[in-house]
Amino acid sequence: TAAFAAASAILSGGGMAVVPVPTPMYLAMTDQRIFIFRANPTFARPEEHLMTIPRAGLVRSEIKERVLNSSFMISSADSEQGLKIIFPLVSRKERHVIAAALPLAN
Repeated sequence: TAAFAAASAILSGGGMAVVPVPTPMYLAMTDQRIFIFRANPTFARPEEHLMTIPRAGLVRSEIKERVLNSSFMISSADSEQGLKIIFPLVSRKERHVIAAALPLAN
């Protein structure tokens, strides 16, 4: 991210720096499904439904703790692809709820 911002500042002659930011998402979970929505950055509410994932057969990786956030991957037990879920520092309580609902991968 820092390299991208520095490169954009150099290429524009110092007039502009572009910093990519991840799109905030909302995650809702029932006993059968996980729903993912794109967040409206201005009004902090769900804006667009992006995907629905059946919970049957989902497993998660170990939680990776970082200074400003934490994350884990969810995937189907028979698939190599996964979805990385990143939680900001203030959302540790929600992270624990979601992590407890999904079994740990072997």
